[in-house]
Amino acid sequence: DHLVLTRQALDSGAELVIWPEFTVPLCWSCAEPLYREFGAEVDRLVASSRSTLLLGTNEVTGPKTAPQYHNTAMAIHPDLSRSLYFKMHLVPFGEYTPYKKVFFFIARVTHAIGDITPGREAVLHEHAGFRFGSPICYEVIFPGLVRKFVRKGADFLVTITNDGWYGKTSAPHQHWAQAVVRAVENRRYLLRAATTGISGFVDPFGRVLASSRLMTRTVLTETIYPSARLSLYTRIGDALPIAGLTLSLLSFILAVTKRAKDRRKNGRPRQIN
Repeated sequence: DHLVLTRQALDSGAELVIWPEFTVPLCWSCAEPLYREFGAEVDRLVASSRSTLLLGTNEVTGPKTAPQYHNTAMAIHPDLSRSLYFKMHLVPFGEYTPYKKVFFFIARVTHAIGDITPGREAVLHEHAGFRFGSPICYEVIFPGLVRKFVRKGADFLVTITNDGWYGKTSAPHQHWAQAVVRAVENRRYLLRAATTGISGFVDPFGRVLASSRLMTRTVLTETIYPSARLSLYTRIGDALPIAGLTLSLLSFILAVTKRAKDRRKNGRPRQIN
């Protein structure tokens, strides 16, 4: 299905194609015949179209005796070179179990919890001479994390996600709304591909250029304009709210201290002559 949809996008003039997070359980670093067969077909499509494809995979690193699994955003370039970003901020009790010694009983309750290894850096991908960052899934709700990609040189942002867990609840809409804010904060175009929606394009001012509905099989194409200018938030991050919080805390301490002094002063017995 995704190969068919990709060909539709290419026929519409797309040069960069984005598949959602974990679109198919691919693993280019694995030796299983099924992975190699489908991976070769994807490579042929990329090479023949001279396009760039970003998709979600489950890559493995480390020795066979102690493999490490990564939630990965992989970009396949026209020359079939690849760039990999490993998700850094994992979902607790979803992609890993925090404090395993404390929550040892969790494994007895469910086997659905993954054992994924987090990445260590914000890796950028390239397309047509521009660089872009690819925060994965709920990483996009963290302003400081998304800011790292832009600070490192991302000219636009791409986020891939699997919101299928949430069905038709309000959660996919909330997740989409948070992604829109990241575009405004960093003054960057943001492209989003979600398994069940909402997928779409957001300009640097938060205007939605195109979006899909939930549970809809479709292809979206749009022209974007990468930028290298840094917004105030990208430059200074959370310095202003931290300064405001610090001043508020100091003001509170001074007010409490002054009130305590006034009480002691007014509470002293007066001497009558």
